[in-house]
Amino acid sequence: MKTEMTLSLLAATAAILCAEPLLSENFNGTEKLSPSLEGISRGAALVNAPEGESGRILELSPKSTAIFKAVKLDPKTKYILTFRARSVGPDCMEENPQLNSAFYDVNRGNKGMKLPGWGLAFSSETKKYCNPHILFSYHKAVLSNQFRTYTDVFYPAPGATQVKVRFENPSQDNRLYVDDVKLEPFTEDGLNINPDFKLGKYDHSGFGQAGYGINIRMVERPDKNGFYLNVASWASSDPVPVEAGKNYVIDAKLAPNPLQGARIQVIFFDRDMKQIKNGGGTLLVKKAEGSGKANFIAPDNAAYLRMLVYGGKDVAFEHIRVVQEDMKMDK
Repeated sequence: MKTEMTLSLLAATAAILCAEPLLSENFNGTEKLSPSLEGISRGAALVNAPEGESGRILELSPKSTAIFKAVKLDPKTKYILTFRARSVGPDCMEENPQLNSAFYDVNRGNKGMKLPGWGLAFSSETKKYCNPHILFSYHKAVLSNQFRTYTDVFYPAPGATQVKVRFENPSQDNRLYVDDVKLEPFTEDGLNINPDFKLGKYDHSGFGQAGYGINIRMVERPDKNGFYLNVASWASSDPVPVEAGKNYVIDAKLAPNPLQGARIQVIFFDRDMKQIKNGGGTLLVKKAEGSGKANFIAPDNAAYLRMLVYGGKDVAFEHIRVVQEDMKMDK
């Protein structure tokens, strides 16, 4: 049994839909290259696990990558990627505690240091690349020198029918170790991703874009049962698949004793992620009530919904949830 440190990532409200994963790899075969891998670059290899572990693991030395073969996806299904990983070198939280607070800004391409991590490459039969329309991937970074379980929950990018999981180590000094990679369908209490912020402190699945990065945080709840999403400026949800003509309820609740309210702008897009004018609207999350709830009917040609969350100093959310419900007509 492999030992591990976990991030307390998965809550009871989330459950795996099927017992058979679409991708499952522990690298314990005899092949030099596991059958699930499409390829590895120079500097990447399967090696014996360190003391205290068993079997083999994937090692990525500086400037190396490994990519898995394409996995078929259903466009309207939510998926979860899980794996165990550690990053050994100076660029980890244990050696550089500043990364704990700078996490949101250090992994933005040319704006900061390049950290070991992972990515999702979406495509279809007709397109080599399908844009997920997520500006920053800051949370897709391995920050600890201890083995921890990481998760990434996602919908397929608009137009995508398959995905390749990619691990990369752009760091000059760190070595990345990866094991127990798994990809499978996932469900939780809401159509949007991570509605209750229970996936973990460093898992910002569902909110891959944030204003100035540094102004968004997962703050642990007093009861230790999950986190609040603290939005000091703005944050954007990932695209959520919808159907034209159906009613969607946006329900948001602030953390207890809010100092001010917030607002959520709801925007609809067509299948090509072009914004549909005169669709959507604004949900006010008022300080007095500590919550807000509103109905939004997806206009003609709508295929996706996105929420822009505008907060302020000390504004934290307990949940932001999207569900599909039929309109209740007054008698």
